[in-house]
Amino acid sequence: MSGMPGWLELRGLRCRGRHGAYPEEREVERDLLVDLAVLTDLAAAIGTDDLASTIDLAELGAVARETVAGTSRALLESVASDVADAVLERFAAASEVRVRVAKPDPPGLEAREEAAEISRARPRARRSGSPSPSGRRGRPARRRGHG
Repeated sequence: MSGMPGWLELRGLRCRGRHGAYPEEREVERDLLVDLAVLTDLAAAIGTDDLASTIDLAELGAVARETVAGTSRALLESVASDVADAVLERFAAASEVRVRVAKPDPPGLEAREEAAEISRARPRARRSGSPSPSGRRGRPARRRGHG
């Protein structure tokens, strides 16, 4: 990423869905709290002060709400991963996304909330002849202690 990388964040976004490890949890729609952080290049947005040159936070919130309202999941980790995938798919300018999903007053726990957090990065496009992701070419090095 060139320019001016920075994070756009939404915190405590209320999203309704039917998620939970127990079948009775998936029968009732409830609020989940979603925190989103998206890494993007902010140079154009700062330079132009124009909404069209950045990721619209209202659209970002709508993607999270649509995703949470979609397919029912047993685990918050799955919900968070679905939101991260949807954000990366919808916003080409997003190079990385962090998602935290919290369930207020989860059943079975005497806790204020249960949460799962997922970070996902958009893979860089590899050019032909470029080094492997480890930065090396050729055979991988031997591990110590493995003959």
